[in-house]
Amino acid sequence: MQQETVVYYQVIDFTVTIILGLFIGFAYDLLRVLRRLLRPSRQVLFFWDLLFWLCVTFVAFTALLAVNWGEVRAYVMIGLGIGCAFYALFLTNHIYRMLNLIVQTAVKICKMIITPTIRPVRFVLAQLLRLEKDLTGRAMAGKKAIAGRVTRKNVVLREKIKEKLHNKRRN
Repeated sequence: MQQETVVYYQVIDFTVTIILGLFIGFAYDLLRVLRRLLRPSRQVLFFWDLLFWLCVTFVAFTALLAVNWGEVRAYVMIGLGIGCAFYALFLTNHIYRMLNLIVQTAVKICKMIITPTIRPVRFVLAQLLRLEKDLTGRAMAGKKAIAGRVTRKNVVLREKIKEKLHNKRRN
């Protein structure tokens, strides 16, 4: 009776590790879709890969801790390998295409929602910038006119200096 119980739990552990291997393959396909969508640099990719494997290790350790008190035996590694291999051989192409389709659809929906809201905001900002430019341009012209009235002598002196410089350049 004792031996049957141990084998029963080992079969459960083996099944869980196969499922965990399938999960690792699915998670890697998610990472592939994100890589394709965002196209990160090599440095960012290095950190993504590092973070991915740290997360996978944490999830695997947590699952093993919950199922068999964290015992890592040969059948655990074989189960992970079988799950990953099965996923890679039979599921990855279909799942990857499906995930790409889902992400592309989500991006299109976001663009459909965001684009109509961005256009009016851009229009309003452009109008505000044009208004600000018109106001500051007129204000500067007004300041020049006021300065010209107040210091008319300075304007006349500047014109005479410009004439003299112009005449010197001719000669």
